[in-house]
Amino acid sequence: MSSQSNQFQLEGFTSAPSLFTPGEATTMRENVERYLKDVAPGLAKTDAITARPQSGEELTDQFVFLSRMDLHDSFFETLKQDSRLSDLARDLLGGEVEVQHVQFLDIIPGISRPTPPHQDAQFFALNPSHAVTFWIPLSEMTVEHGCLHYVPGSHWNGYLAHADTGSLRLKDERGCRDRGLAMPVKPGDLLAHHCFTIHYSAENLSGLSRWALAIHFYPKGSERLNEREWMHRNKPAA
Repeated sequence: MSSQSNQFQLEGFTSAPSLFTPGEATTMRENVERYLKDVAPGLAKTDAITARPQSGEELTDQFVFLSRMDLHDSFFETLKQDSRLSDLARDLLGGEVEVQHVQFLDIIPGISRPTPPHQDAQFFALNPSHAVTFWIPLSEMTVEHGCLHYVPGSHWNGYLAHADTGSLRLKDERGCRDRGLAMPVKPGDLLAHHCFTIHYSAENLSGLSRWALAIHFYPKGSERLNEREWMHRNKPAA
């Protein structure tokens, strides 16, 4: 078992510094820029979500979330199949894996809300609930930029109640930010967290957009449930 796998099992997250070269990170960013310009405007709203400013309800024309990018563009389909990702996923999850889709996330300074403490498990709706998210920064990620924070060991508590179904906010956030560990990273690095690991980001105060890609892996043969059935089977821990 690798040191990354040990950390992932014990703490619920790990990192792979410089998994990609600086040139590869630049190419990813260039392809995201192309996708935002040429592909995203023609997609359904479910696959391309624009920002809703903190001070109002009107949507902007700036995309903050792109889903299933691999279905719409060959570059991201190729990225999804990169053997470095699948090799790491097998090491962390302990067996053969399947890959989900490529997503893009942006926290726009002055517009995007910070991401509150939450778990990813209910969005995967897998049986068993065992999955890993790979988070690939395309921008410099410091605390000022709104880098990810993980709560070490929180995955051992299982699924916790969220504010409502489909919510990105724990029902009880007390103590999360006191225990959260900031994870500053740079383009080319990779972060990985378990689907039960509590994570969040602070407000982006850098003045620059915070770009990242996310790719999810889960054990081969996992059962996919609808969210209602998954919630029925996974009663939130007290």
